[in-house]
Amino acid sequence: MKLSLGLGLVALLGVASCAEPATTSEGIDAGSGGSPGTGGAEAEGGTGGSGAGTGGVTGSGGVTGSGGVTSSGGATGTGGTTGSGGATGTGGTAGHGGATGSGGLTGTGGATATGGHAGTTGTGGAGTGGASAAGGTIGTGGHGGTPGTGGSGTGGATGGTIGTGGTPGLGTWTTGYAATMYGNDSSGDCAGYPDFGDTTSIDSQTCTTGQNKVTIASYSAGVNNNASYYGALGDLSTLWVGAECNCNGNDTCPSNQAPSCPAESQAGGDCGTCVAVKCDPNGTFSLSGTTHDSDCSKTEYAVVQIIDACPHNHPTNVASSEGWCTSRQPNHIDLSCGALGGISTKGMNIGQDGWLNVDVQKVDCSLGLGLHAL
Repeated sequence: MKLSLGLGLVALLGVASCAEPATTSEGIDAGSGGSPGTGGAEAEGGTGGSGAGTGGVTGSGGVTGSGGVTSSGGATGTGGTTGSGGATGTGGTAGHGGATGSGGLTGTGGATATGGHAGTTGTGGAGTGGASAAGGTIGTGGHGGTPGTGGSGTGGATGGTIGTGGTPGLGTWTTGYAATMYGNDSSGDCAGYPDFGDTTSIDSQTCTTGQNKVTIASYSAGVNNNASYYGALGDLSTLWVGAECNCNGNDTCPSNQAPSCPAESQAGGDCGTCVAVKCDPNGTFSLSGTTHDSDCSKTEYAVVQIIDACPHNHPTNVASSEGWCTSRQPNHIDLSCGALGGISTKGMNIGQDGWLNVDVQKVDCSLGLGLHAL
């Protein structure tokens, strides 16, 4: 949110007053002189030469009037009291920086959170950048605040912290599976395991032929490849892709014939896929009241590559009391001896149990075959 605050300026104006000066009065006019006296009348000559008459008395000039008393000028008016200047207006209060933008919401699974926009800065105040967005995929930085007068906005905040997720490479576990083990007890991965007997050759499996062919590596003790970490999916399980196994087009196989599972080795089938398996300490499948859940390792899971199938209609499975891979226990996976023993506290003595309740999920093979920490 952007917030802009203006500044107010208050100015008080002073008014000065002035008095007019008094007017000066004029003087009285000077008196005029007296009228000149007239000469006496001319006397007529007497008979016989009488003397001339005297001239008339010369009139004295009139008394010269004194000038009027000069009026004094009016008292000089005093200047008006000088008005004091208006009170100096205080500067407007500096505007506060814009309110800090709130960070974007944490994206679920990595949606990108955007940083908050910085508020517009007030006069003299700098806008602060938006707050950092929390969590999730990296948020974009907020924009810097608009520079205020005399101040500049700071840059946007940094993006949100990358959200942490669960265990890398793993998704959701599927529960309700059971696992057994298979392989050659005299060579390779299963050699030396007590309480176990099997002669299966992993070099001649369903997935060693066909379009989805898997090449079995050479066995070497301690090397995590598909000669030590392999598996076979039940064809009725939820992980299976494609048509079920059959015997010459029939679901029922003779007691001496193993079924064919072409769907697994065709393009898009399960051959070569990788499955993560961990022991389930809360598994529900039991035989004679036993679950073996107490023998689960809580620290490791195994990743195996699928090289074979466990057919529901294999004569051995159909005749077994456990019903592995059949409709009695469809969610099943066979594992190498190292894989089943690795997810159990029994280790090489896993033959004492023979099977475990497990959780499974398909994973990318780049996760790596072998045992991994939970």
